[in-house]
Amino acid sequence: MTTDLLKLAAVGAMMAAIILVVTVLLTVKPTEPESRGLRGRKRSRARIHNSTFAFFEPAIRTAGGIWAQLPAHDWRAAIERDLQQAGYFLGIDGNEVLGMATLAGVAASAIGFGVGLMIDMPFAIMAFGLLMGPWMVVSSIKGERQRRFREVGRQLPGEIDLAALCMNAGMDMPGALSMLVAQGHDEDVIVEELGLVLQELELGRTRAAALRNFADRVPTEAVQEFVGAVVLAEEKGTPPAETMRIQAGMLRMRRSVLAEEAASRAGVLMMIPMMMLLGSILIILLGSMMLESYGSGFF
Repeated sequence: MTTDLLKLAAVGAMMAAIILVVTVLLTVKPTEPESRGLRGRKRSRARIHNSTFAFFEPAIRTAGGIWAQLPAHDWRAAIERDLQQAGYFLGIDGNEVLGMATLAGVAASAIGFGVGLMIDMPFAIMAFGLLMGPWMVVSSIKGERQRRFREVGRQLPGEIDLAALCMNAGMDMPGALSMLVAQGHDEDVIVEELGLVLQELELGRTRAAALRNFADRVPTEAVQEFVGAVVLAEEKGTPPAETMRIQAGMLRMRRSVLAEEAASRAGVLMMIPMMMLLGSILIILLGSMMLESYGSGFF
């Protein structure tokens, strides 16, 4: 009887919490989505190609409006940095990420509570869902960031080589970048990043500042070495085309070395499942032999 009363009280408390959340969501002012720049383009693309985001966008904006009124400056700054490195994932801002994490936690905990009632573990499963919801949002952003880093590392040497060829043919750096951006696909990460560099150059920023911002958006070792070499060449008066050509060769060499290291690590890691597989085969063979010997009275 006591257990049933606790379950009934928990359900009542959850319903009251849901009603309170809905009431707050209806009274708060939603965030205004960015419609310009890269973030605006990413949001428009997400609305078209991601039906799940398009359906939940009003709720995400409303939850983001709640977080916009809270003093969570450090969280917002860290999330904005991650979003910038993730290419402005879904075109959302830091407040909307916090709102999305909150909604995901509430939804996952509600589902977990319902599932937990079936197996008589409502609060444990609800707590697990409360943690899993925000973790899924954060891991999606971090996964997109890592994907972009890998794509830039794979495509950067070829783009640098093409830019160096254009500059050797008489083009300046903005002209070479313009040709690469015009000839590339909009969805390629490297084309997107080079387009941002080109935009900053057209707005009057120095080449060093635009390249350093590129290194901030993609803080991988390969990009930082490339940016450092080009900036140093500009300070020393060295022709940038020759520096870029040398950097492209070094980046290709680095990629080959990393591939060889990954292949060697894969061979070592494969030893563990191979030993387990060999042990399983031996157990099957020896076990059957021992059972046959025991059945024949040998033991």
